[in-house]
Amino acid sequence: MSGRLRFWRVNHVQLKQGGFVDESISVDAKRILLRYGAPIAVLDKVPDAARIELARTIARTPLAERTKELKRLLKEGGFTQD
Repeated sequence: MSGRLRFWRVNHVQLKQGGFVDESISVDAKRILLRYGAPIAVLDKVPDAARIELARTIARTPLAERTKELKRLLKEGGFTQD
């Protein structure tokens, strides 16, 4: 760069607990949920804050149980009917 600072607009997501999170965290959360079997059509309907909470829960779940747990959580949250 030529000595000038570049400023980037950062989008934030407000969580239930009142904090703000950079949008990239929401994108990472979506990637995690997709990796473990969440349908993209379902995730598009899930609010960003809920995606982040789901991804955090899945990250704490043992690897072998993540897909099953994610499906259970999506159903329990009313995001899927299956």
